[in-house]
Amino acid sequence: MIIEEDSGIPARRALHPLMRTGEVAFLFKVDPSTVVRWAEQGKFRSTRTLGGQRRYLRAEIEELAAREGPMAF
Repeated sequence: MIIEEDSGIPARRALHPLMRTGEVAFLFKVDPSTVVRWAEQGKFRSTRTLGGQRRYLRAEIEELAAREGPMAF
């Protein structure tokens, strides 16, 4: 994933295998609530941290973004 300087996403996060809801939202250019809804609809998988925050597999999300484009759904 290419991180733009003004994206607000630290470069170290670009290497992490899990993405946060906000990162996925930025990639698809949608609101974070849309990302949560898509995960609940089964469009892609998510997992939860012990604190209840959602995380998404970077490889799955980036593959979907490359295949479908930013407006995948």
